[in-house]
Amino acid sequence: MREPGAGGPPWPGGAAWMDGRYCPIEDARISVLDLGVTRSDCTYDVVHVWQGRFYRLDTHLDRFAASMARLRLDPGQDRAGIEAILHGCVSHAGLRDAFVSMTCTRGRIPPGSRDLRAARSNFYCFAVPFVWISSPEQQETGTRMWISDLTRIPPQSVDPTVKNYHWLDLDLALLDAYDHDADQVVLRDLSGAITEGPGYNVFAHVDGRWLTPGHGTLAGITRRSLIELAREAGQRVDEGCLSADDLLRADEVLVTSTAGGVMPVTVVNGAPVGTGVPGPLTRDLKDRYWARHQDPRYSTPVRYEEPPGGPGRLPGAGGWSVAVQGPGLVLVPGGGGAVGVDDQGPAALVDHHLVVEKTQHYAAGQAGLAAVGQVRDVVDLARAGGLAAAAGPLAAAAAEAGGVADPGRDGAGVADVQRQAGPAQPAPQRAAAQERGQAAGAGQQLGRLADDGLLQRLP
Repeated sequence: MREPGAGGPPWPGGAAWMDGRYCPIEDARISVLDLGVTRSDCTYDVVHVWQGRFYRLDTHLDRFAASMARLRLDPGQDRAGIEAILHGCVSHAGLRDAFVSMTCTRGRIPPGSRDLRAARSNFYCFAVPFVWISSPEQQETGTRMWISDLTRIPPQSVDPTVKNYHWLDLDLALLDAYDHDADQVVLRDLSGAITEGPGYNVFAHVDGRWLTPGHGTLAGITRRSLIELAREAGQRVDEGCLSADDLLRADEVLVTSTAGGVMPVTVVNGAPVGTGVPGPLTRDLKDRYWARHQDPRYSTPVRYEEPPGGPGRLPGAGGWSVAVQGPGLVLVPGGGGAVGVDDQGPAALVDHHLVVEKTQHYAAGQAGLAAVGQVRDVVDLARAGGLAAAAGPLAAAAAEAGGVADPGRDGAGVADVQRQAGPAQPAPQRAAAQERGQAAGAGQQLGRLADDGLLQRLP
């Protein structure tokens, strides 16, 4: 279901935020040289939106932050900035029920190097229509599970509490499950104990209590909800060792995931679970889980009402032009009043509180121009509204315009900073976070231009 609106949502198939800009999901791209692609060196998290509300967004952001810290990744955004981008993705797609992902990769290493310390993290997000591991129709009858003979990657090698894309063991096990007429699969650890499946945790109701693996698995947020809900309902839950025999003799089995919630399993290894239909405890917990989505203690309304401008979709009135001139970066507010940023460090257009901090030197291949700087922060949202990076290479047009590039000309500029017209935002803290996200995107774009050979870093 999609949020209605005049003219309809711009990208109903999904929206992404990459390189400081929103775009249709079909246009989202990542470099084949990104270490997230070549080495699966990244972490991610997924939160869902149901009936226009994020479920446990704060908890997902907590886990994402912890995962990035564990892997030494820097998204170039603070927490509020990431949250604003997630809202923006859902809003741009106009989705009421959505699967919303955030990812931070190690990024790219400069050409000729394999030094991970030289890599710049790459952060991106997207929102697409809701994804179901087990569709609502399948959940009515329950799914079929297979216990794989493949061993899950041990936690001593890859920490399963850090959400990651090391899925080859999971995928191969799932393909094997398909061969055994099953929809889902769970893997075992080196001791033979059950761990988890591809994107879900598993529970078995055995000997009068729910039992779920207590180690060697992702600490799922839907798993946490299930444990809380079961205990609130007076049902015992133990986190410990779950064996294959426990699954096979259980009277109820279920799996939990952001991609589907609480999902009943009615067949394990070809044998019926209990009576072969979803059990009463599972049905009750499933109902409680979805009812909780309207509880403001656990859910957050999507900010559909906020202006959909943001990175990459800015109002057209007025603007900041960013260009190269001599040794520095030049900002031209509304067509005049240029401010240069030289080798001495930060400079600010105080009138509009637009702060630019010089962090690296770049040399252009044309006209002997040099660009310095990375936009770090934009404040005073009533007057400075947005930042977007333009991917065009530097051109001689900058010199022809007296060293001031016109972002409206093809290939003329490095970045374009547009000032949003209109009154101050009703939520300045959220808007400030969005600005920081936009600023970081422009800095990432400068770096990518350098990586692509369009700009050259100077010592």
